[in-house]
Amino acid sequence: MQGRRILLLFGIGLLVTAAAASLVPAPESPREGVESGEPQTAGAGSADDAAVEIAFSANSAGQPADGAERRESSIPAEPPTKTAGSGERVIVTVTSRDPGQVSLDGLGLVESVGPGTPAVFDLFTDSTGEFDVLYAPVEGGERRVGTLAVVSGDPSATATPSGG
Repeated sequence: MQGRRILLLFGIGLLVTAAAASLVPAPESPREGVESGEPQTAGAGSADDAAVEIAFSANSAGQPADGAERRESSIPAEPPTKTAGSGERVIVTVTSRDPGQVSLDGLGLVESVGPGTPAVFDLFTDSTGEFDVLYAPVEGGERRVGTLAVVSGDPSATATPSGG
């Protein structure tokens, strides 16, 4: 008798859950590039280039984070090179509409990227040199989307012309 009551209560619970689920409308997925909040980019690059964006943010170690200079760019035909001084805090953010992996070549750092999930690298520049930012979509075909150049001393004295 007790088992029947438990089964009856369980069945009623399932019916209530099914009824509630049928009353809630299914979520609508936004069309590509419409109402998604993703920036639209135009330029001489290919369609794949417009799908990936990179942002650099750098400030000196003693400077507060709100004083950081923020430099952003979508990937043009020639990926940007950003210069930072040794000992600065640098934040590299890569966003993409397609899932994949982003790595900082030479530093051994790898992050996943996808729609709504940017790859974020927050680091202090203690090593000098040029470090490529590489994007590898799930479909394959790794490519350079930017370069972080770390110099000793004042980075404004050795700024590259492609930096913005």
